[in-house]
Amino acid sequence: MFRKSSKSWLIFFVALVIGSIGACGQALLIHHNLVDTYPYKIMSNPPAEFYAEIANVGFYFALISAISFGFLLGLKRFWLATLVPVVVCPLAFALIFRNGMILDERSCVIRMVKNFDDTKPEVVAQNFYFDAASYAVAGLIIGAICCFLLSRLTKEKILP
Repeated sequence: MFRKSSKSWLIFFVALVIGSIGACGQALLIHHNLVDTYPYKIMSNPPAEFYAEIANVGFYFALISAISFGFLLGLKRFWLATLVPVVVCPLAFALIFRNGMILDERSCVIRMVKNFDDTKPEVVAQNFYFDAASYAVAGLIIGAICCFLLSRLTKEKILP
């Protein structure tokens, strides 16, 4: 990649910007879900502050790791700079969520306790994982469409 023309670098950076914008949007949506929406905002076991902390840590870590992986893998193929960030960001959020649930010292006791609306923390976690996987699949589909359009507009080959 280092010996490619300036046109190839421009395509790479455009692809990376597209992937970064998508990953940023996903990170903002997931952060909003964990901080401002039901059931996370009103949970008592674990408390809403627990989910807000996961959202705050996850926003920066997932976004930075997704864009970094997109940059590194995009050096090999430009289209990976678009696809990788939008797939890695929600999956990194899910990993952070899982680690937060494991590391929470109250989680062993709390998993057996229902909240006031009969929701269990395990069900809430499963719903979060499903949402994260849905964001990753949607990012993959939209990113693939963007890669295809970018390759057609620039006449750059996706595969060698």
